[in-house]
Amino acid sequence: MVDLTYAQGYLWVADAEAPGVIYRLNPSNGSVLSSVNTSYGPPGAIASDGNYLYVAAADTGDVYQHNLSARCEELAHYATGLADVRALYCDGGNFYVFDQATAAFYEYDGEWELAASYAVGPGEEWLRGAARFHERLWSADNRGGWLNRHRADNFDVEEKYCTPGWHAAGIAWDGTYLYSGDTDARRIYKLDVSTAP
Repeated sequence: MVDLTYAQGYLWVADAEAPGVIYRLNPSNGSVLSSVNTSYGPPGAIASDGNYLYVAAADTGDVYQHNLSARCEELAHYATGLADVRALYCDGGNFYVFDQATAAFYEYDGEWELAASYAVGPGEEWLRGAARFHERLWSADNRGGWLNRHRADNFDVEEKYCTPGWHAAGIAWDGTYLYSGDTDARRIYKLDVSTAP
């Protein structure tokens, strides 16, 4: 498991098992409802804007648009030119792609034209998934099972929260609960963050 997102009542999981797989899960019990192999190799990140599924190929940085069906048909793809994509999220019609090689988020508009870039803080380059909720960006830190809450005005990490796993990978928000994956245990944890300061 490399990343996850939530859309239309399901959890969608990107897995780097050869050649790359997208799973659709029931979030209430974790059961696999469908799976499809990717045509572009191992994914590095996955996100949804509520209408489509977007999956970034880890090695090329290309982002593939899929429909939100059991078959996840590919509809289009967009080149970013990034070398090591590890997080992707959608917000307000824009797309944000995290590249580990440059330790930065890249903002693209709805036409996939580069609009801006934002460096993360020193030592924060191990992000594996991102989601935006409660007007904040959150990310999963693969080094030690951390979830990062970023500052509202930039991409610096403001707070770190420990997860049940050792190597957090993937983060998703369903409007009530936060889901975080773990690469070692190959588990997804459902978390209540309503009391997080």
